[in-house]
This record gives sequence, C-alpha cells and structure tokens, in this order.
Amino acid sequence: VVGFSAAAAAVDGDVESQLSAAHAEIERLRAVLDRVAAERDALKTLLAKQQLDGGGAAAHGGGKKKKVSGVREVEAWLDAMDMKQYLRPLRALGADSMPAILAVDELDLDDICMKRIHKRRFMDAVIRYKEQHSGLDGDGAAAGR
Repeated sequence: VVGFSAAAAAVDGDVESQLSAAHAEIERLRAVLDRVAAERDALKTLLAKQQLDGGGAAAHGGGKKKKVSGVREVEAWLDAMDMKQYLRPLRALGADSMPAILAVDELDLDDICMKRIHKRRFMDAVIRYKEQHSGLDGDGAAAGR
C-alpha cells in the first residue's frame, strides 16, 4: 500500500507539472495571438488609409478636410440606422469615409464585435448605398460631367 501511495503521488505530481506547463503554453500562445491581431488591425488600417488616399491625400491637396467630411458622412449614415455606436470602432478599422465603408466585410464587423442583427442591417445598407450611388464618380458628381 505504501508503494502504491508513493507511485500515485508521483503520477499526481507529474500530471500537475504537465498541466502547469500546458497552461503556461496556452498563455504564451494567447499573447502571440493578441500581438498578431494587433498587427493585423494596424495593417488593415494602414491599407484602408492608403486606398482612401490613393497613396497620400495630402500630396494631392485637401487631405484632412476631405477626411473630416468623410467621417461626417459616415456618422450621418450610421446615425440614420441608429448604429452611431459603431463610428469609433469603424474608424479604428480605417473606415472613415463612405468608400472605405463600402470595403468593409463581415469579418471586419466581427472584429469590432458588431451584433448579428446590426451586421445584416449594415450590409443591407451598404448594398443600398452602392445601388443609389452607382452612377456617381469618386467625388459624388455624376459620371461624365
């Protein structure tokens, strides 16, 4: 009985040691995933800004002023759907103008923890916006004028 108890205690100690090592590895991997997610978000933001600016809006003149009016348009668009609470998270993604909003996909909406029903409304509104503005060029003017 004494030999069995010693063997059981050794096994328990080994199991606890393995569990502790596994928990430490899980925490290490969570930290890695957090860093990867932060880098992904930063790259998405950078890419969205580059796409919006066409390589740098400031170089083409207008830079900041155009961005402010874009944010106001997005804010009004979200407000009309009672979804203004998503303005800050969308801006963090780099979606601070309607062209950028039109590039947002469902994975982006998952990233900002948008509720499922709001995602449906958002994506439906994007489709409607595209349909309503399909005859317009990038500046909102009728194409060909």
